[in-house]
Amino acid sequence: MRRLRDQGRRHRRAGRRRARRRLRGHHRLTGVDGKGSGYSGDALTHRETAVLLFLADGLSNQEITERLFISIHTLRNHIQSIISKLGAHSKLEAVSMAIREGLITTQAVER
Repeated sequence: MRRLRDQGRRHRRAGRRRARRRLRGHHRLTGVDGKGSGYSGDALTHRETAVLLFLADGLSNQEITERLFISIHTLRNHIQSIISKLGAHSKLEAVSMAIREGLITTQAVER
């Protein structure tokens, strides 16, 4: 019985930790913490920036892999890294945040 009770406590603590992490991410994006919104400051690599520009241009994953000579798995890793660094939930949100934060310019997107 004690073991079950201890497991329940661990699960509740883990759930609270996850909720706090999500809330911190939400505050970072919305600026609730007073430090502005969006980009956390982790620098995007040159390749991640290139992928972001191609995404902003509307290229498909297949087209991006052909232009950069990388595998689809590598591209997915780059996209996941971009999403993580920007605190986004999707590719579209990452592009939108990158434009808003000045990581890519709208002229580059309009080419």
